[in-house]
Amino acid sequence: MGRVALICVGVLLVCLVIGCGGGGGPNPPPNNAGQITGRLAGANNAPQYTITVDGQPVTARPNASGDFTVPNVPPGNHTIGFVGPGGMQGAYRAVVVRRGQSTAIGDVAPTLGGQIAGIVTKVLQDGTIEAVKGVEVIATSAINWVEPQPGDNEPIGVGRTGDPDQIVISAFTNANGSYLMEAVPSGSYDVTVVVPGYDPQIQYVWVDAGSTAVADFRVYPAPEQGVGTVEGLVTGEGAPIEGAHITLTTGSPWPVPVPMLGVEKWLQTRPGGGGGMPCADGACPPPWIEIQVFNTLTDALGHYSLNVPIGTHFIECWADGWDWQGQDVTIEKNQTTTVDFDLTKWTDPGDPGDPTDPPKPDNS
Repeated sequence: MGRVALICVGVLLVCLVIGCGGGGGPNPPPNNAGQITGRLAGANNAPQYTITVDGQPVTARPNASGDFTVPNVPPGNHTIGFVGPGGMQGAYRAVVVRRGQSTAIGDVAPTLGGQIAGIVTKVLQDGTIEAVKGVEVIATSAINWVEPQPGDNEPIGVGRTGDPDQIVISAFTNANGSYLMEAVPSGSYDVTVVVPGYDPQIQYVWVDAGSTAVADFRVYPAPEQGVGTVEGLVTGEGAPIEGAHITLTTGSPWPVPVPMLGVEKWLQTRPGGGGGMPCADGACPPPWIEIQVFNTLTDALGHYSLNVPIGTHFIECWADGWDWQGQDVTIEKNQTTTVDFDLTKWTDPGDPGDPTDPPKPDNS
């Protein structure tokens, strides 16, 4: 998914990876993964809700009582979503999954939300317009900046949100460049898209319950960067796997401007002005950026391809019902590196255990 997570002020990273498994009673997760449990409360048709992990649907479903278990989720920060029939009713929760542990998120009550939809196109070198397929669009619930008070001694450009449950919702563009995010809670969102080799784009939208907010993007070629390509095949039991989730995490990002929202006014009015931080079109560069994440999905032949910055990075592969794999990869400028994945079926560990047991220490 040409997806690159936007790293906002102070480093906001959401690493996208796919979870898989079935509903019902909780099972202990595999050694290198975790699981998410909880209950979809107040939904009369709970089994009809689709569960997503980082924007991608998984096979797990709530049972008639609303209880659910999403097994085989990689460790890290995730957003779990619940989308009801019709795509308006649902809920999202931010969750941290630890290696080999079960994370209980309790009751989740669906509410009436809205949708974010649009189309992503790119301008080619000859000036023609082309739809961008398979790129990830990310909507992040907008940060409510709190202006630093006298004596706070906060660095310029770093605000405080007071919102540990900031939600990140994502979707991939189809062959026509279109995308759709469903059951988006009402509120304001920063919607971003990054296409390697093109200038990143960001829009600010407001979502009302029962309505659709539109965020279209047209990206333009960026100045030449140090870029290479990683591609390969994903197979399982001798057959190609379509829709496998490929994630590459890099420590050498391209700068992505972020909106400063309320803090921008503070920067412009504080003694000494904006502290030398240039702003354009309502966006300012963050004080630092540490990492970015590129994502894509495999096609019907199990093939994937990503254009990414040069350097040594970590690439991983997930597919619903298959075990996770990952490895380091070195990308060289204008060169293509091949990384294939041969996945093995994920198997139920067996003993469901006691979901009320306290979590074991994370020794990862």
